[in-house]
Amino acid sequence: MKNVNLRKMTAFAAALALAAQSGMAVISAKETESETAAQTVTEGSDTVTAEVPEDDENQSETENRSIRENPIAKCIYNTYSVDNNYDGILSDEELSIVEDVTLDGNYFSKPVTSLGILKKTHVSYLTLTDMKDFDLELLKDLKDLKTLVFVGNTIVKNIEVLGELDLDLLIVDTPESGDCIKPKDVYPYIKCEDITVEKGEIQALRTTPDFKIGFEYYSIEKMPLVKLADRKYAFLIEDVGSSSLGPKVTISSERAFIYGLAEGESEYTYKDRKGNIIGKAKVTVTAAAEPNDPALVKTEAKPVKVLNTDLNTYPDVAYILYDNGILYTFKDGSLKEFQKNIKDAAITDNKIYSLSEDGVLYRRGHAINDKADYTVTSASRGLDFIVCSDGCLRCVSDGKVKIIMENVKSLDKGFGMNHVITGIIQDKDGVTSIVYDDLDGKYIKYPLSLQFEPVKIEFQEPTLNGGLYFVLTADHKIYKIRAFFPVKNVAGFDTLSETKPSASVSLFAENVKDIYNYFYISEDGTAHDFYGGNVYRDEEYMDLSEMIEYGNLGISYSELYALEDDKAGNITNYTGAYFSLRDNEGTERYDFIKDAKPLTHVKMNYGIYQQGDNKCILIQREDDTLWKYVVETGELARLDEAINGSEVLTGTDPEPEKTEPKEPSENENKDAETKDETSDKNKESGITGDVSGDGKVDVTDLTTISLTLLGDLNLTDAQSQVADINHNGKVDLSDLATLRQFLSKKIDTLG
Repeated sequence: MKNVNLRKMTAFAAALALAAQSGMAVISAKETESETAAQTVTEGSDTVTAEVPEDDENQSETENRSIRENPIAKCIYNTYSVDNNYDGILSDEELSIVEDVTLDGNYFSKPVTSLGILKKTHVSYLTLTDMKDFDLELLKDLKDLKTLVFVGNTIVKNIEVLGELDLDLLIVDTPESGDCIKPKDVYPYIKCEDITVEKGEIQALRTTPDFKIGFEYYSIEKMPLVKLADRKYAFLIEDVGSSSLGPKVTISSERAFIYGLAEGESEYTYKDRKGNIIGKAKVTVTAAAEPNDPALVKTEAKPVKVLNTDLNTYPDVAYILYDNGILYTFKDGSLKEFQKNIKDAAITDNKIYSLSEDGVLYRRGHAINDKADYTVTSASRGLDFIVCSDGCLRCVSDGKVKIIMENVKSLDKGFGMNHVITGIIQDKDGVTSIVYDDLDGKYIKYPLSLQFEPVKIEFQEPTLNGGLYFVLTADHKIYKIRAFFPVKNVAGFDTLSETKPSASVSLFAENVKDIYNYFYISEDGTAHDFYGGNVYRDEEYMDLSEMIEYGNLGISYSELYALEDDKAGNITNYTGAYFSLRDNEGTERYDFIKDAKPLTHVKMNYGIYQQGDNKCILIQREDDTLWKYVVETGELARLDEAINGSEVLTGTDPEPEKTEPKEPSENENKDAETKDETSDKNKESGITGDVSGDGKVDVTDLTTISLTLLGDLNLTDAQSQVADINHNGKVDLSDLATLRQFLSKKIDTLG
């Protein structure tokens, strides 16, 4: 009988196919409790039940996985592109890596009754776009679902199911008109949960309500999405990429965080963009954990620069220059001497450059110049342009050196970092000149009407043929320069035209200590904006940015304020995944480190480094000692005892015997060279305008776009995407102008 049934099931399948071809109506199968469909047919005296595979299209298993035939498969492929063997069929292995899917209603001719192969994925982020009569009951089959987004004219059934799903984020971005789901429809199902944090702890709120990122939601006039009844007890901080342009309480594009400011109990309220209450819950702040408090010690040397050549998220090695002239490597969680008698170091072309006290320039530990020929008297910040004892200005590229100018006394530290206008020099006769590249590889001087010794330059409006910039001089003055170098196009290539260049120079400020991007610090410590606006000054960030200017450590900072606007601490974000927070007393919590207590007297931290299979954070304390915190284990260990000893500042403990550092061996330099040669990996941040991929938008990105427009650089696809600020499908002068407006604070957002 079994064989007969199989034969008749095959006949039934054939009958269905014939019926479809002839346009005959076929009775729809009804779903049973076991999720199988049954169709009864009569053949002679035998009655046969044919089982049809579960699927809203009544397709075979192969058809169910076919990208061409099945709309769900097509949506999965369009979102994730996982058909790795290009056979047009999604296998279990290909489906298993899917985490993000958009179901687009334009691919479906009728309402979805089963998610089919979508249940074989690990989708955690699901977007429903223009879906019609989508039954939310189906989402119960997606066990990994954490984020649900409704977009366009999406209409749903059984909305109460949202209360049963274990979601972290629910977003509604639909039109105000029409029958689509609205933000107010989901408010009853957003979970406002009680939260408990320790004093000083940062913790993410589990769910964020309806939110669409945009400048208007950060303005002072707008109500924040999450409000605290009493900010004395708890506080919100922003996630990486967000911007606090108005309210002291800020949130991110997707997540909000609670900070335990003081012990006690408070309440927070979710509100939508119009101020409508979504829900309320309680915040309790408990006593803080007892911190790690190693005794401060008397040190003889401190780090002055921290650099790394590796562009990975978690680098394997850092180079640390001490004020005693020793350059160390921090690798595998320990310090190791690399070179002695060093007064400056930089990362250029992903290689470590170091300049010795006696004027010898090294690349990866190997000398570039011979002291018998000439010594280096001054150099650019990247150590790739050097002024030499014979009066020549030389350029260093890939270890090769060439003379580009003679009779030079000094140059600005940023020399070579811009296009066309390369920088400023002073010759031995005291004449100060702009140096520009004629685009044929020649460097030409254009003398200025005033004389000064340049130290540092900040480009404000670099263009294809000139720009506005400010120069800090050796006698603590700032000169403002606006230059114009005419460019013409010849046979598709830009070159300087015959029109004479022009430049105006004037004294801008005196008694200046330093300049940083768009503001400067006077000798009395006051901060001034170049354009007369208010200055937000974060001295630690300025110090840190100087130290790691040529190292991509993936660190960003934001400020945390109390109700009275007193500074409560610095929030440090590492690569968008980890947070630490340091209060005014220098106690820092590392919330991402397992079982870690706060560490007291923290001065600065330098990001997370790879240590074998683990990761560790590099920390400098107020006594200038270096420490590491191992992320996976919570181990805290000091790194530099052999350098600085352990004499306690109170003088109560004896100083241990010091270990004299060894001379660098040839093998050590070879190890560093091997590592440097393989350190050419980049990771884009995805932030609009961040072409360099260092997690921030600054003048480096402006210069990179300028060089691209000149034809001196080629951008990757990912870089082109973030450089296309105006989203017109190409990188052009309008993107350059928009980025310039953003950096000069004339506009507040990009993209």
